[in-house]
Amino acid sequence: MTRTAIFGRSHPPLSDASPATTVTDADVIVDVGGCAIPADERPCEATLVNDKGADMLAGLLPAGAWLQDLGLEIDEVSGSHVTAHLELGRRHHTPWGVVHGGVYTTLIETVASLGASAAVFDRAEFAVGVSNSTDFLRSATEGGVTILAKPIIQGRVQQLWDVDITRDADGTALARGRVRLQNVPLRRQER
Repeated sequence: MTRTAIFGRSHPPLSDASPATTVTDADVIVDVGGCAIPADERPCEATLVNDKGADMLAGLLPAGAWLQDLGLEIDEVSGSHVTAHLELGRRHHTPWGVVHGGVYTTLIETVASLGASAAVFDRAEFAVGVSNSTDFLRSATEGGVTILAKPIIQGRVQQLWDVDITRDADGTALARGRVRLQNVPLRRQER
């Protein structure tokens, strides 16, 4: 079964190629916005993640408007890697018609933060970015991209993650980033 989480609460399907995920009655759909929703109550496309990632994501507060509007879909979250994808389009453009570098920077910071947080979730911690170095390798205007994050070092206090963004059509690298993250105590917030 494909397991995916989508940032945001009520995105329409991003394309005809990404239909709603079929789940059984026993499955719970976990919305990255922070709500655990039974499968029969949310016909949204992608919403499941692997075991540890689902527990972590279930406790998150709603994402801000920037992440909700981005359209990032998380395919897999663990403390050892994160995979995600995004359909780039006009909403991601600069006034000159190419994807804004801030979109790539946001993707890189987001997936690294999710993976690093999954790695320390059992210790009641989460990870916050302290440094993000993103290289923009090629411009793009539209199309699917895949985002892959892997840790380089996972220490008691800090982690370092590498993230690659590649174009789905031909595997061309569009951006590459390295994020240093600080492990901090998890605080439960009122909803």
